[in-house]
Amino acid sequence: MVEVPEYLNKINSDKKAIECANILEACHPTHSERLWLVGFLKFCGYSMIEVLDIIHGHNQWMDYNERTTAYQVGTVFHQRPQRTQNHQTRQVRKWALSPVEALRIRRQKSISLSKLLCEESHAVAFPHPERLACAEFNPSAEFLKK
Repeated sequence: MVEVPEYLNKINSDKKAIECANILEACHPTHSERLWLVGFLKFCGYSMIEVLDIIHGHNQWMDYNERTTAYQVGTVFHQRPQRTQNHQTRQVRKWALSPVEALRIRRQKSISLSKLLCEESHAVAFPHPERLACAEFNPSAEFLKK
């Protein structure tokens, strides 16, 4: 009789526990097998961290990548993996602006956009809408189109 690994002690069925162990011991399990493993471990009551620890500590996958696995497990648990310190630092810098600095940045963006729109509008000459309406109403008022 095949023994159930100790790290899969929350699984009540020996058959399913052995199936999970076989997926972990396989060299090249398919994507669907890996997703089934994560989903089944979640169903059995394992947390996302416990699942990641089990996979990290007991897999024999040839193409194992810790970051990719954390992302895929996170999709099953509907959670994002822990963010890196660099991401947190960028968020703090982005939102820790003083109100004056935030106003200055918004004003600069507005000025840049206004300059761009002015350059674009001068490149193409548009007649005034009232002049177009008068010219269409009175065909003899061709001079108003200019």
